[in-house]
Amino acid sequence: MATAVTAQVSLDELDQAMEGKEDQQEAIRLRLNDENPDRAMAAMQLLIEKGDDRQRKVAISHGLSSTNHDVQLAAVEAIFNSKPILVTRWYSEEGAKSGGWRQTAERLDGAIEIDGTARMPIQISGYSEEKRCWTNTKTYCVFRINSGEITFNTHGGWTPLMLDVAGQLVGERFVFNIPTRVVVDLGA
Repeated sequence: MATAVTAQVSLDELDQAMEGKEDQQEAIRLRLNDENPDRAMAAMQLLIEKGDDRQRKVAISHGLSSTNHDVQLAAVEAIFNSKPILVTRWYSEEGAKSGGWRQTAERLDGAIEIDGTARMPIQISGYSEEKRCWTNTKTYCVFRINSGEITFNTHGGWTPLMLDVAGQLVGERFVFNIPTRVVVDLGA
């Protein structure tokens, strides 16, 4: 009867792997906190747009938690440039939603969840120089950043969004006369 040979990890291998990760994380943090703010911002944007999942998460957290509005905007822009799938949710008053509210959510490829929340994943396909916005796969304008303001196209108008402490973009608008809170998860 053959038995399976189990490989064991030595404590030295474990220590090396842990130190390697710590060294890499520390190197990333040093670059994100470079004395030259332009270099630090360039490092953040590059890590968000092209880094692996761990690098991206560290850079996004760094950018969105910054107290500098320009750094926050640069982080949001880099997130959009990385062509992510962003999850957008609409929260509205309790009760029945109008057909127009539901249809608007469905036009954005949304689904109405059991609690009445509309959930819309949006694939960002890139920035359109011609339209001056980030578009989805159908080439509709989805997000804009103009004069330091981030807006989201709800196909009934542009909703101004603000970054909250949780690293989400949030805003309020009326969708078919129903007050609706818009929340965009940026993956922070």
